[in-house]
Amino acid sequence: EILLIDEVLSVGDQEFRERSMNKILEMVEGSRTVVIVSHNFNIMKKICSRLVMIDKGMVKAIGDPEHVVDVYFGKA
Repeated sequence: EILLIDEVLSVGDQEFRERSMNKILEMVEGSRTVVIVSHNFNIMKKICSRLVMIDKGMVKAIGDPEHVVDVYFGKA
């Protein structure tokens, strides 16, 4: 089972975002695969074990969330 999510945590009211986040965390904790497209790095660092940064169709970084976020901001 794979769940694909595209920017769901950036839309809706606060209650919707909280319910969505709880459901995503429930799935992750249940060892399900969740693929999320997002620009919210704080949330990604909170729920992801690995990140992939893609720019213009090319993989620019993959791995630990802290490292990938640092690459994105030019710190690595």
